[in-house]
This record gives sequence, C-alpha cells and structure tokens, in this order.
Amino acid sequence: MSESVPPQVPGDNGKKLPPPPTFAPYTTTAGQKAPGIVVAAFVLSLLGVLCGVTAIPGLILGVIGIGKAKAAGKGKGLAIASIIISGILIAAFAIGLTAGAISGGSQTSTSSSGASVSKPSAQPTRSTRGSRILKELNAAGFTCDQTPRGLQELTQCRKGTYEDAKYGPSPVELMNIWFNYEGANKEYLEGYLKPATLKTLKPLGISSFGKSENGTFDVTSNP
Repeated sequence: MSESVPPQVPGDNGKKLPPPPTFAPYTTTAGQKAPGIVVAAFVLSLLGVLCGVTAIPGLILGVIGIGKAKAAGKGKGLAIASIIISGILIAAFAIGLTAGAISGGSQTSTSSSGASVSKPSAQPTRSTRGSRILKELNAAGFTCDQTPRGLQELTQCRKGTYEDAKYGPSPVELMNIWFNYEGANKEYLEGYLKPATLKTLKPLGISSFGKSENGTFDVTSNP
C-alpha cells in the first residue's frame, strides 16, 4: 500500500509559512467611569449651594481631579464644573462677608457718635429778636449756651462773677432767652444787665427795667 502524500500548497516549495500577524485587542473609553476624586469634587461643589462650607474641599478636589481625569480620559468636564461652581460660591461668600462687615462698622460708628458727636449750633438759627440779642451779647463778651435747653429752648448768657451772700458765685450780668416760651413758639427775655449793655440792646426793644438789690438792672420783656 502506498503512503498518502499531503497536497502541496502552490508556491510552498516545501517551506513553512510564517505565522499570521497578531493585533492588540480593540478597547474603548465608552464604558469607563470618571475618577472618584472628580465625582467627589462635583458632589461637594453642589452641596456648597446648601451649606457653603463644602465648596472649599470641592474646589481643591476639582483642581486635583483635572490631572486624574486627563490620565483616565474621562471626567474632565466634571472637574472643571466643580472648580467653577465652588469658585463662584466662595467668591459670593467673601463678598457678602465683606459687605456685612462694612455695613456693621458704619452702623456702629453712627450709633456711637450720633448722641455725643452731633455738633451744636453756635446760636439758635431762628430769625427772631432773641437771635439778634444773642449776637449782641456774644460781641459784648458774654458766654452763652451753645444749644437751647429743654422744650422751651432756654439759652442763658453770662458775664463776670461776683460772690453773692446767699447763692455764692453769681454772674454780674445775666440774660435768659426762651425761644419757645410755654411751648407757644414765642420768645421771652429776662435777666439783669448793666446800663452799658442795655444801651446796646435798647434798639432791639429792651427798655423796661428797674434797679435791683445788687446794683445791677433787671430786664423783663415779653413781646
């Protein structure tokens, strides 16, 4: 019996053919997930909308997560979104804190200075005879109250000092001016002045006076 001979492959010439080439398996990133640090950054940035504090770690993890996302080929968009959201929240918080501090400081300054730093007027601003008398008395060397006192707006002007047997140190000359006498919005004048002072005030209608016990002059005027 004759041995069977395997068929010859055309062009073989009795040599072995090389093995077929191999190829790397095909892969895709469609099924890959974003790195956990990127997901955590995004979640923390969203929670920052509610509590604010988590925006800080969200920003930090978002910055770190960009490198991780590039290496993994997935999640770069989430990392950028985390940085943007956290950055906006942190900036808004800082602006609000600064504005609150400025506003609070302004209110404190106003409340602390409103009662004591308000500058009194040098003399009543009403265009009345009392205002003109104040001007004349100031020019004559009297010391007058800077601000009217009480509801009747009393202003007192004094000049000189002598020792009174009953009341002790007392002004040599005195003029009391009520700008709102008895709440009727009218002025009332009384006091005691020397003749030289009365002479300067006589053109303003002060002419009724009499001699008092201490040698000065009493003046009463109720226009």
